[in-house]
Amino acid sequence: IKSVVLIINICVGTFAARSGKIAAFIKENSHEDLCHFLEDIPADPNTFELIARFCHGFELQISTENVVPLTCLAYYLGMNESHSKNNLLIKTLTFFE
Repeated sequence: IKSVVLIINICVGTFAARSGKIAAFIKENSHEDLCHFLEDIPADPNTFELIARFCHGFELQISTENVVPLTCLAYYLGMNESHSKNNLLIKTLTFFE
């Protein structure tokens, strides 16, 4: 399953509110182009699903098994404090402390 299959069920606006990279992409491209962009995201479906759940406000259970892939994908997607407060990157980095 590719990441794009998982994104179909979430609102693009909700995802863009948390992801600087997605927000910038949809400002300059069509939603059809977004599907191709999402297919190229370097993430396994489970990690992408966790990020989609986070974007929808679900509490994320960060663990030793998922913290590294979550941190990498949050960094790649620009899910940082400068884009949105209390974002995923800071949560995963805090887990390491």
